[in-house]
Amino acid sequence: DSPLPLVLAAGGFSYQPEYDRAVRSFKRAGRTLVLGHVPPEMLAAAYAAARVHALPSWYELPGLVSLEAAVHGCNVVATRRGTTSDYLGDSAFYCEPENEDSIRAAVEAAYESPRTAKLREVCRRFTWEETARRTYAAYRSIAQMKESKVIQTSKQEEKSAAAVLPAGGYDLALGV
Repeated sequence: DSPLPLVLAAGGFSYQPEYDRAVRSFKRAGRTLVLGHVPPEMLAAAYAAARVHALPSWYELPGLVSLEAAVHGCNVVATRRGTTSDYLGDSAFYCEPENEDSIRAAVEAAYESPRTAKLREVCRRFTWEETARRTYAAYRSIAQMKESKVIQTSKQEEKSAAAVLPAGGYDLALGV
C-alpha cells in the first residue's frame, strides 16, 4: 500500500456507480481525496498542484486529460494501448493497466522524477489552433489532388476519344 497522496478527479459522473462507491470506500495508507466535478477555471490549478497525472486506462484516443496535465507540468503515467504513446512519446511513464505492480512502479517512478520541460513542450504542439491549421491543410491538399486528378482524367478522356474517332473527326450539324 502506497503512502503517496492520491487525488481522484472523478468528474461528478460515473457509468459504474458500484465502482465509484468501491473507490471512495477503499482504505489505503496514503491520504485519498475524491473530487467531484472540477470547474475548468480550477482545473489548471489542480494540474499545477499535482506532481503526477495517471491515466492507466485500457484504451485512450489520445488522452486529452493527459495532454492537459503535461502542459501544466505533471509527469504523466499512461498505457501504450490506443494512441497516447503517439502523442507523449518517450516522455511519459508507461504501465500495463491490468497489472497493479506495473501501475505502482510507473506512478512511483514518475513521482520520484523531476518535472521535465520536454513533455510540456511536446504537448504544447497539440492546440486547437494547430489542429485547425492541420485540418485545413489536409482538406486543401485533398481538394488540390482531386482537382488535379479531374484535369488529368479530362485530358486522358480526350486522348481516348481522339483514338476512336475517325481521322477527319465528325461534323456536327445542329438543327436550326
